[in-house]
Amino acid sequence: VIACPCALGLATPTAVVAGIGRASEFGALIKNAESAERLASVDTAVLDKTGTITYGQMQVSGIHIAESSGLTQQQVISLAASVESGSEHPIGKAITDFAMDYQTSFSTCDEFKNEPGVGVSGVVDGKRVEVHRADATDTSVRLMPESIESAIDEIQRGSQSAVVVAVDADVVAAIAVADRVRDEAPRSVEALKALGIETHMLTGDNPDVAKAVARASGVDVVWAGVSPTGKSYRVRKLRESGRSVAMVGDGINDGPALAEADVGIAMGAGTDVAIEAADVALLTNDLGTLPKVVRIGRATLRVVRQNLAWAFAYNMLLVPIAAGALIPFFSESPAPSILRPLISANGALNPIAAAAAMALSSVSVSLNSLRLRRYRP
Repeated sequence: VIACPCALGLATPTAVVAGIGRASEFGALIKNAESAERLASVDTAVLDKTGTITYGQMQVSGIHIAESSGLTQQQVISLAASVESGSEHPIGKAITDFAMDYQTSFSTCDEFKNEPGVGVSGVVDGKRVEVHRADATDTSVRLMPESIESAIDEIQRGSQSAVVVAVDADVVAAIAVADRVRDEAPRSVEALKALGIETHMLTGDNPDVAKAVARASGVDVVWAGVSPTGKSYRVRKLRESGRSVAMVGDGINDGPALAEADVGIAMGAGTDVAIEAADVALLTNDLGTLPKVVRIGRATLRVVRQNLAWAFAYNMLLVPIAAGALIPFFSESPAPSILRPLISANGALNPIAAAAAMALSSVSVSLNSLRLRRYRP
């Protein structure tokens, strides 16, 4: 009657359910028990730059046009926006927003192609238009005017992202796009470090821009100019070196890396691909939720261990008593009357007491798990 596998069976699920429920109250959806357990062991956090450490609300801050192109600023923006209108990338949105702000007309884009980590291209009014990262155009264009090269250097020295516009394989303009580090990013990175977690930043952006963002946010290690497959490769290498890795991202380009990590974490405004690939989805874009989720994961695992230890100890103590371990002690003299509700005169355990003890073990484990509902990360 007293044997209680229920306590062992309840030890993990009750704690996990309570932990997941508590995480949701702080703005994080943990998709399964395995993810909650792996969160507790994370020692390396890999953060995407755009939309994760930064706001991802990029704005066009300047346009440099090659004199030899013969194009006006409005024509360049119209061509670029016509192609970028089919893209979900923050840079593409910045360009299309800029075009709409200046009431620039869009044209239909045919043969649209999105190259993750590189850029987009398509045919607009019979011309092949490409909008690419400044360092990803060597294989796709024939001519880079000196004025555009100088403009790109100036843009990147100013910690901004540079993209180039090419028409029929000739570069005609460079567009400067600026983003801003999230206000809570330095505080969140510092909180992760306090938890013993090393922080890395992965980005496809220029090294100068990446280093500036890393300095502003306090990130330990920077990997710049990394393609989507390169992000996945970096995460895999970190795991193979023995680290437990959490990858945090928000875009389509982050999907492979999120799936590769021990724990993939998607920002709230991330794409459907990122959220689907992730194990944890932040319900908001507040990066400050990240260290809280890790603390909740660790608290959950701690309670699971407490529950298991209690259940084992409880059964190891009381099962022998139920089996008659006390009988030899009362073989010559009966048990005192104060113990009679629990044991008989010869030391045998009362079945009613045994049933109560069985229920108590399950209740105690459940109550210990429910403490997580009041945990403050």
